[in-house]
Amino acid sequence: MATKQFSTNQFRPQYKRLIALWILRVFSPGLGRSYFLQKSGYCDSDIAEFLGLPSELNEEKLREIPRMLDDLQNSLENGSPAALPARAKANFTRFAASLKLNTTEQCILEFFA
Repeated sequence: MATKQFSTNQFRPQYKRLIALWILRVFSPGLGRSYFLQKSGYCDSDIAEFLGLPSELNEEKLREIPRMLDDLQNSLENGSPAALPARAKANFTRFAASLKLNTTEQCILEFFA
């Protein structure tokens, strides 16, 4: 069966690329993915829809989803950079500086915001 080829064009503006990338990193093989992808389908259909995953699932499609998630993550990781809007990034940078956060801590703050 031919599988869906992902286009990262669905993640515009760039902050949507960043959100998709963060979601996919959480869903990399392991606990996050096994929680999201259950035997009966997705645990969160809104996330599945945002990522462009098939809404109608059968046993065969369920087996393909992990590869689809990997392919999408690879496309986003290797594509044009994902970023917050410039104004939001500047605000986070100023806020992080006022709290004396390092770059990693600022990234974590951005993720949770």
